[in-house]
Amino acid sequence: MKTQDIRLSINQIVENTKDENVLETYYEILKNLMKMQKNQIVGYDLDGVMITRAALENEVQQASEAVKNGKSISHNDLMKDSDNW
Repeated sequence: MKTQDIRLSINQIVENTKDENVLETYYEILKNLMKMQKNQIVGYDLDGVMITRAALENEVQQASEAVKNGKSISHNDLMKDSDNW
């Protein structure tokens, strides 16, 4: 089953469910699954500390903002600087 088909099927189930308790249960399950996904370990840093998906996404967002704000160095400039290390 393709992702689009799954979404459609879930939407149909939700739309056809009249029981509020069932809907609240589905909602809590989905919310918990999303929370678990955010806390999924995607790697480790140099000190062996676990990196979660949420932490990695946050780091990427911060790096993106730094680049947008001109707080970065070009590859060529980095290579020139590294010659002096």
